[in-house]
Amino acid sequence: MRILNVTPAGYRLVTEFELSEFEMIVKALDGTELRYDYKDVEKTKAVEFLTKELYPKIEKLIKEIRSGP
Repeated sequence: MRILNVTPAGYRLVTEFELSEFEMIVKALDGTELRYDYKDVEKTKAVEFLTKELYPKIEKLIKEIRSGP
């Protein structure tokens, strides 16, 4: 991963990943059980973001790239 740019407006990070890095993230998360304090609202939001937004987007992107144009 390489950080290409950081802008202060909401701190947007522009990064560069190798496809293999995304594949490693998916492999690491596949079948992983996250344990956390459900009463901690911030942790719950973070886990929901990871499992319901980020992970599916990465998984979809990998499939689109692997299937080609």
